Formats: sequence, C-alpha cells, structure tokens
Amino acid sequence: MKCSLRLSPIASVLVSAILLLTAPINSSAAQQLALSASVGREVFFEGEPIYVVLQLTNAGPDTAWTWFFEITPDGLDLTLQRPDSSVVPKFVMWIDRIFSTEWRGVPIAAGERQYLLLPLQSSLGESGLPGSAMFNRKIVAGSYTLGVRFHASVNRPTTLPDLVATPLRIEVRARTPDEDRSFSEVERLMSEGWDRNTRPGFVSRLMALIKARVARDSLDPFAPFLVNEAVTTASAWGLPLSSTDSVDLRAARLTIARSQRFLPSGAMVAVALVFDPESPKDLASQLGPSLAGEIATWQAQRRRRSGPIIRPSDR
Repeated sequence: MKCSLRLSPIASVLVSAILLLTAPINSSAAQQLALSASVGREVFFEGEPIYVVLQLTNAGPDTAWTWFFEITPDGLDLTLQRPDSSVVPKFVMWIDRIFSTEWRGVPIAAGERQYLLLPLQSSLGESGLPGSAMFNRKIVAGSYTLGVRFHASVNRPTTLPDLVATPLRIEVRARTPDEDRSFSEVERLMSEGWDRNTRPGFVSRLMALIKARVARDSLDPFAPFLVNEAVTTASAWGLPLSSTDSVDLRAARLTIARSQRFLPSGAMVAVALVFDPESPKDLASQLGPSLAGEIATWQAQRRRRSGPIIRPSDR
C-alpha cells in the first residue's frame, strides 16, 4: 500500500509519501457494525478541553473488514454544526493509498471494538483566535451539534451508506471568574512555552502546576491536558522530563485516571499510562469497571497483538 498524507484542498499542501506493505480490496460480507460517540457531558465552559471517545463495535457473528478507523474525510469524519446549520471550521487531512489486490481491509473480530480518543479542539474550531495556546483551534461560546460518520466500506467508490453515530449536543458557555483564572493560568504557561524567549524552565513550571492542580482537585478539567498534551508538546520542543519528573507525572496520571475514569478525559490519561512501561501492571483493575478501565484493557491487548493503535494526542 502506498500512502501519502495531504492537507485539505483548502491548504493544498502535500505533506509526505510513505510506502507500506499490506495485502487487495475485496468486497466484504454484510457487517453488523455500530458507531457511537461520547463527550461525557453536555455543558462545557469556553476554553475547557472537550475530549471525545469514538467507538466502532462489531455486533455480528463474523469478522468484519472495514476501512481505517481514523480521522479523514473519506473515513471517520467529525462535524460541529451551529443552530443555523453553519459548520464550524475544521482541520482536514487526506491520506492517499494504493492497495494490492489482496488487501481485504482492517479486521474487527466478532464482538470486538475499536476506539479513538481525541480533544475536539485538535481539529474543530476557529483558528488564529486569542486564547489558542493550548490547542490549534478554539470552540467559542455557543450551542453545537457534533456529528460523527464513518465510511466503513473497503470498496471505493461504493453506494453503501455511511455509519452514523447519534448526534451529540454540546453547549459551550462563558467562563465564570474562577474558571477564567484557572484557564488563564494554563494558557499563560503554554504561551510561555511557545515563546522561545520564555521557554527555559518550562518543564519545571509545568510539573509544579500539575502537582498543585492535582493535589487541589483531581477532577480539574485542565489536569488531563497538562499531563498529556502539555507534556507531549514539551517533548516536541526538546524538553525531556527528568527521572523525578517522570515518577511525579506517573503518580499524577494515576490519580487523574482514577478520579475521571468514567469520562473520556480519564480514558485519555489511562491510554498514556498504558504507553508507560513503569505503570502498574494491574492498571485496568485499579480503574475498575469504567470507561478508562475498558479502554486501558483494550489498548494493552492491541499493543500486545500488533503494536499501539492510539496514543496520547499531539498538538
């Protein structure tokens, strides 16, 4: 399979070309696939990270062969719509593939599920607005409907209908004074990191903020961002964690994952822990029967079988 990444036609920029070896596109049998999405709750304040978990389930008796369960316009597509039916701008990435005649698709065994987790602001929202140091995009205050559809068929083109998840209503309200102070503290830290002149010492300030926030309230809505996206961004800047920082980060992630285990944000942190070789071996048991526990178990099994499928999101 030959694969090339390219941005949306709006950008018209070719990103890369990768040659991959896989197997042809054959038509698949009737499949009993179900698509669902959850953001955990309906109301958020402006600037609060909104994490979504997307789930594809094979409820049929046989293995289903599907397209790639990843965010692309011709695969898994997200749309955020306003009450007037206008659509919020989004970042779009296309992936061009050329397959051999033996490739059947991505197998999903009977009863198996696929998951994908991400913050909505990583791809949906206005760009270039003030207050966007945490994510590339900003979802301003207002009422929205999140639509999710998956073009599951392996054959292209096809007349088969897309899988469509039940639309989600999302309300983004203005921040209260306390929420504004909380948001501004994180936004200011990330702005300092993006500025090369104020970047020195970023990791120390980040770790201090993580420890203070988690100690005060492990349900802090910015805590998952700080231990996931902020840490990943620091690494991309060439700012690694010390061994002591790594221990402190692991402890913070465990606390957050337990406290937010029923929310997509907690599941996102749990995924990061699965990728940490020093995390507790009984992580899923510690999280119990919860969204985070279920996804941690699934991700660990996927890693053992075929390597990582989802990872802590990058900026």
